[in-house]
Amino acid sequence: MSSINHIFGGDLILSDRSVSLVSGIEETKQRLLRRLLTIAGEYIWQLDYGAGLPKLVGEIVDKEGLEAIIRQQIINDPGIDVTKPLKVKIVSSQVDGNFCEIKFFDKENNNQIIII
Repeated sequence: MSSINHIFGGDLILSDRSVSLVSGIEETKQRLLRRLLTIAGEYIWQLDYGAGLPKLVGEIVDKEGLEAIIRQQIINDPGIDVTKPLKVKIVSSQVDGNFCEIKFFDKENNNQIIII
């Protein structure tokens, strides 16, 4: 399966005067980023799609609650092997704020993928 190569918030990526396609783990990463940054209720064809992370900027972080929201969204992606362990961890830094570490297994190749 392939999708249009598009990183959330950016322009479409072109290749030889046509829209570039992406597949495999890169496609899964792009879908996860889109899902996590989309605000639930704003995608009119699927109102429960999206974790809404941009709405949380500047808010006090409930790590466990946020990890649960992210985990629930991730398991809905078709590229994730939900039979294998999935880890979502919010890490706080006094300097850089919060970031999220996600570990999952790719359904297509059975590789463990780490996204920070």
